[in-house]
Amino acid sequence: MIFRKLSTILLVSALFLSQMISAQGTVKWTGAVNNDWTNAGNWMTVSGVPSLPPMGDNDGDQVIISGTAPIMPVVLAGDAAFAKMLVIEANASLTVQATASLLVENSETNGLENSGIFHNYGTVDIDSSYLHAMVNNAGAQIINHIGGVFSLMGGTDICGINNAGGTITNDGDFYMEYGDVSVLYNFGMITNNAGANFYARFFRDGKGIYNGLNASIINAGKLETNNGGFNPTPYADTLIVNLGSIQNADGAIFRGFSYPGNGFFNGQAATLTNEGSIRLESLGGNFFFLDNFGIIESDSLTAQAGGNAVAIYNHTGASFTNKSYLAARYNSSNQYTFVNEALLKNNPGAYMDIGTSSVFDLAELYNTSTGIVQNMGTIDLMYSSGSALLNMGIVENTGNYTFIYKAGGNSTGTNCRIENYGTFTAESSGLVDPSMGYSQQHICNYTNAFMYLHSDFVGVGQPNLMQNSGGFIKNDGYLELYTPSGRVNFRSFGSTAFNQNPDRPIILNTINGTFKTNDTLGFQNTHFPIINEGKFYLEMGSFVDVTNSGSVLKNTSTGQFFNYADFVVTMSSGGLVNQGTFTTYEGTNFNYTKMTQGINGIVDNTSTGVFHNYGRFYFREHGFNSVANEGRFINYEPANIDIGNSNGHGVYNLRTGQFTNKGFIVVNGSGADSINGSGVLNEGQFVNQGIIEVGQLSQAVGQEAVVNRAGTFLNDICGVINVKEDNLVLDESNSFTNKGVIIENGTGNSNIASNLAEGVVVNLAGGIFSIGANAGQTGTDLSIISCASCLAGGYLGIAACLIPAIPTLSQWSIIILFLSLSILGWVTFRTTGAKSTLGSK
Repeated sequence: MIFRKLSTILLVSALFLSQMISAQGTVKWTGAVNNDWTNAGNWMTVSGVPSLPPMGDNDGDQVIISGTAPIMPVVLAGDAAFAKMLVIEANASLTVQATASLLVENSETNGLENSGIFHNYGTVDIDSSYLHAMVNNAGAQIINHIGGVFSLMGGTDICGINNAGGTITNDGDFYMEYGDVSVLYNFGMITNNAGANFYARFFRDGKGIYNGLNASIINAGKLETNNGGFNPTPYADTLIVNLGSIQNADGAIFRGFSYPGNGFFNGQAATLTNEGSIRLESLGGNFFFLDNFGIIESDSLTAQAGGNAVAIYNHTGASFTNKSYLAARYNSSNQYTFVNEALLKNNPGAYMDIGTSSVFDLAELYNTSTGIVQNMGTIDLMYSSGSALLNMGIVENTGNYTFIYKAGGNSTGTNCRIENYGTFTAESSGLVDPSMGYSQQHICNYTNAFMYLHSDFVGVGQPNLMQNSGGFIKNDGYLELYTPSGRVNFRSFGSTAFNQNPDRPIILNTINGTFKTNDTLGFQNTHFPIINEGKFYLEMGSFVDVTNSGSVLKNTSTGQFFNYADFVVTMSSGGLVNQGTFTTYEGTNFNYTKMTQGINGIVDNTSTGVFHNYGRFYFREHGFNSVANEGRFINYEPANIDIGNSNGHGVYNLRTGQFTNKGFIVVNGSGADSINGSGVLNEGQFVNQGIIEVGQLSQAVGQEAVVNRAGTFLNDICGVINVKEDNLVLDESNSFTNKGVIIENGTGNSNIASNLAEGVVVNLAGGIFSIGANAGQTGTDLSIISCASCLAGGYLGIAACLIPAIPTLSQWSIIILFLSLSILGWVTFRTTGAKSTLGSK
């Protein structure tokens, strides 16, 4: 554990003098003659039979530099000094000049015990100590000057200890190597200046660098720690532990690498300030490469290693700010790359590169429920089969940002690339870049989550062009799609469908989801663009453009779809399927051309569906029924269903269907339109309170104009059925009731079950129009009208044919209806000889 050696460290200085054993002798510096280390007159014997000046190695001498000496020792240039063990007392100093050397070797306790000041300009080697190579005490200083080489090697415990109040300043090369347990424990201050090199390396177990509470390391040069593969054991600790302050200055390099354990632990209340470069590489721990409980502010930091570990873990209460560049990578599987439980800030202009080379990781960035990610720069989440972002907290993309989430690194990936359980915001000032590529679902917004996609997307070859073989958005929560450019396009790879799996549509809004957009959504070569199970709002200004695709839209039984958008659908195999509640509002247009199939119709309102239409449907050149209804379909005033040039029926109301028309239904109304089926085919319950117009001059439908095959058909008061060409009104189920107006121009025989007192039937072409009962107010002479010439006078002409000498109240109501329709401009009669045309303006 991190603190297991502290009691030993703090006792070292106190116990040292009582532990001097087995030396040739002990000598003390007196400085009686001068400052020359090699002058025997500057030394006195304390015990044993020492050499004067002292010797080193196994038979060497323990040396004490006295703090009371009048002159302090200097190892002069060109000289070599030796000791078995060296003690520098408080108020004492030792200087090793350039080209001079000092070797302290084979101490049976500590190699160097410093309580004074140690200046080195030459070469100092403290080697093979039994306990610690160095202990630097409170108030002590070790200064390794430019050109100096200071080496601490060996020790069965910690190689070097800098106690509280002690300072180490390095302007040369400082080596701490080969500690059996750990290399450096710092409780004071260590400064590695610009141009200097500081190495803490080659240890068996334990730590490379331990920076204790209130301790400080300032690096402006190069600082490295590693064990270099030196005798690794199954036990692995943490390479760097910081409980105090570490500052890596501008231009400095701080590197930790080649270690079988964990990387960097930044403790609670600890600070890591990096204005240079920090690299944590080739690590092999099972927990973390960088573990933060404190504060990290960093310019350039790389955590890249093997092992089954989290690359960076930012814990609750911590803070991590990337000011320039951050790379978090690892090579193992079943792990997160970056876990954030606290505040993670990516500053303006900064770049975060997070990912893994493994295709089986869990997520590149995992933001927990307490996590806040503030991105004002670029976050780049690289390839894998896991999630790019797993968010339980808050992710805010603001300012001039870019949020990049690359698609999965293998084509069998099934996870969502962005999984949001919290709040995800992408403001309009930046960009979201999906970097499309493979088959994974792109965005999943889960129950009770909020996603605000107000940005544009970086597309393939052009902005907002999405290209993938998987789905794009799955929403279980609340999602807004409002791009500044107002358009998002979805396209397949070449001839491959965008989403091969129909259970993975491009946009899936689930039962708990609320989806809002005012964008243009373009779908090309796609399989199933939209499935809605919740609440879906295509708001004013939105538009849907579908080409060469599968079924366009499915609103399931739980779905509520609110449409203000225009739809243009061409060369696609399916249309609109409604199983829930679908409302399309006034001013909207649905244009369907060159469609090939549907379930029952291009617009299919199933048995559970409720369809409210206030807009306009336009059907041309398709191979199936235009509108099929098994549920409840209400075509409100002034809605218009305009059908032509198809192989099926115009409006097909199936046996369970309830269809109410208060607007307009026009079949074969213009140009070269033709349909092969019937204009209106009813097998359920059909109520017409608006206008149904079938055929045009010299252009009839393939079968009959209006057929009541089963169920009931009521042409209600205010209802108008106008058959313009040689087609019929057939009541095969004998349940057709007329209270409105029927104008039939077919030469064949039509029939209805009942024409009530309010009803008017105009039979123009001379065929038989049979009424089963209730022939109308005027009796047998006026219940069936065959005087086509009466139409020459327009509405007044029709009124003249219908009105007896004294009209009844019901007859007056019909007269007023026709005149009102004409005045309001809803319907006109335009006469050519004995023919009439009834149409919408």
